[in-house]
Amino acid sequence: MNGYIIFSDLKGFSKLSEPELRTFYKDVMSELATHLRPFIERAAVWNTWGDAFVAVFENGRDACNC
Repeated sequence: MNGYIIFSDLKGFSKLSEPELRTFYKDVMSELATHLRPFIERAAVWNTWGDAFVAVFENGRDACNC
């Protein structure tokens, strides 16, 4: 299988304070989830942890759009 790998890690996440984390999860993560949700089913591999995710797509267009 040929694959297109995407890895994302949000810069500065580990330095956020407790109040900033609450805001981050409420505002930023919900917006990211809305954007990324359609791509989860298209990915051959999808894994998340903390503020990071890795995805592998068989289709380059899906990878670029993600």
